[in-house]
Amino acid sequence: MLVCGTAFDPRTTTAVELRGVGEITAESLLGLSQLANVRTLLVSDSTFSDAGWAALMEVVRGLPVSELGVSGCALGPRHAADLADYVVSAGGSLTTLRCGSNPGMVGELDRHGRLKTPDAHIEGFRQLCEALKPSQVTEVDFSGCGLGPLGAGCVADYVRNAIAAIVSINCLANKFGEEGLSTLLASIKDTSVRSLCGLIEGQTVADFSGQNLGPIDCKIMAAEFAFQGFIA
Repeated sequence: MLVCGTAFDPRTTTAVELRGVGEITAESLLGLSQLANVRTLLVSDSTFSDAGWAALMEVVRGLPVSELGVSGCALGPRHAADLADYVVSAGGSLTTLRCGSNPGMVGELDRHGRLKTPDAHIEGFRQLCEALKPSQVTEVDFSGCGLGPLGAGCVADYVRNAIAAIVSINCLANKFGEEGLSTLLASIKDTSVRSLCGLIEGQTVADFSGQNLGPIDCKIMAAEFAFQGFIA
């Protein structure tokens, strides 16, 4: 069964990873619905046509996906709102959501595709955080999503009110400043959260190079070490 030009066996495939496949269309995803056992679906460093994104959102609703990744896919505000709808429909099956390296999902980009104004499109992200509260998601990646202080506030509110025992949130490479950092650190106090850097239990190696990290990110790492998170 072909998905974006890659062959998968419908009988045995439980994980699909599509990296750097260019523009993803509805036609290129036709075979995905036949992979009935897929639990991990990771798409990265690619883009979606409008129809391709709509097809993905439709197909994943019919699969037992527990880990969904759409990192580095040039997602915008409407994609955040669509992900919110998907999280609600997924019920308890989804436990991991990765949507990092999409600065235009919350922020405004300049003509070169770089983050210009954090929090410029906060509403879709707020919807996503609200949808995550009653979900069973315990790991989420919001790194490089164009978050400012308002975005940090949305994440903090999600953490404080989540039903699931959140373990790891990746908040690196955003622009929420000291105010946002203080809000985040206050929100995770006395919770199950063990990492704000996207680390998971048992991980022994982490490579933070090439992520355009700044002083706030160093403070996040230092804070994680201080509260005895996964950085040790």
